Amino acid sequence: MKTEKIVHHLKAVLPKYTDDFSDSINITNVTTNGNNITYTLSANHHLQNNDTFLVCDIKNYYNIISLKKYNNIAIALTDSAHNIIKTQSKVEIAGASDVKYNGIKDLYSLSSLTFKVSSFIVNNNDTITITTTENNPFIVNQNYKINVNNNFVSVKSIVNSTTFTIDNFFGIASDTKLTEVILPASNHLFFYIIDQTANDNPTGSIKLLEKRNYGYNGYKLVASHTHNTITCVASNLYGQPYIANNLAGILKENIRIIGVSDYERAKEIFLGGVDATNQAKSWLFVYTLARMAGKDPNGKTDINVENFLGTNLSVKLIQGLELCAMINLGESASSIGLAYEKDKVSDYLVAICKSIAGYIPDSPFGNVGYHKLTPIVDQIKESEKSFYSHVFLFETAIDFTNDLEIAEYDTTALTNIAFDLKDANNSNTMFNLNLSF
Repeated sequence: MKTEKIVHHLKAVLPKYTDDFSDSINITNVTTNGNNITYTLSANHHLQNNDTFLVCDIKNYYNIISLKKYNNIAIALTDSAHNIIKTQSKVEIAGASDVKYNGIKDLYSLSSLTFKVSSFIVNNNDTITITTTENNPFIVNQNYKINVNNNFVSVKSIVNSTTFTIDNFFGIASDTKLTEVILPASNHLFFYIIDQTANDNPTGSIKLLEKRNYGYNGYKLVASHTHNTITCVASNLYGQPYIANNLAGILKENIRIIGVSDYERAKEIFLGGVDATNQAKSWLFVYTLARMAGKDPNGKTDINVENFLGTNLSVKLIQGLELCAMINLGESASSIGLAYEKDKVSDYLVAICKSIAGYIPDSPFGNVGYHKLTPIVDQIKESEKSFYSHVFLFETAIDFTNDLEIAEYDTTALTNIAFDLKDANNSNTMFNLNLSF
């Protein structure tokens, strides 16, 4: 298990669940230039080039260029391809003039809408005029495709609320059987549920909002900066950053999570590095413990399993990981008993478990992998009036079974016996035996 990778993971995740191990600054604006992102902050920061920071809560958006109602379903067409519909069951919409379209909405459970055809005509100019039995929501746009006899085509023109035309490039004849047309969801078009009483055609600057854990958000490296801006390089930028009420997101700096060799080294660094300006702030130190032979859950002692040359090695190792939270209290301790401080730090368990429980560490054993990290112990480590530390112990197991084989080794003969059995009549050798010990 690599301590450095655990630290990197916690720096990228833990500040999302608690502010106690980092400092927060509001992001008021976000601009892009290729893969370069510049964040404008509400206050001065303390970062330098190549420092790390975390960005949270920035939403990106796609413009919705058409939004129409069909019964209790909103049919939305975006100006660029999105990918969120494949990965979630809800969407967030903002900016519609009718608020019944806005907010977090359930996606429509079906991936398409079907409309019955009452009639169609093949025109002399090789177009088809189709009339549906009920009002349809079709519009003219190249990204708005309908399925006509298993051909996906764009609407050429709208005649009225039930009638439209398409190009007949696939050669439908007047005697063709055409009973229905289908409007499918796509990477531009999606459906979501709204109130039946919503307006038919809302106006406004309507947007589909999304919040990804990467792109504009995530754990990043300072490429350049001014007193209140940070520029970094990032890939996977989708949509445009969304700013509401002069707030785009949160920047986390001075992330106080450090990897060390053991508890004593953590305490030495902590007490030697804090001062009166940050004495109330919490720090988290990460270090691994010694590996131990584990017990089989059925009661078998793994370490005593008989392993022979050329057979699979069978043993379970347990790797412990300690996350130690420390607070420098100075004269701010509420009481000599430190009960408040203990409760405060022990409450970090929820945020820490959200960040690390279930995480699968890298294994030092080639293709043999660790299991998920599991919380084991949450307890006080050490306390005095000016200093308090609390540990959160996690464990993971690794099974050496069916993958690793006990290796061959050279043997050295200590004794050699040669024995010949001969015929008494003719002295011919009947049997030869060589033994080495």
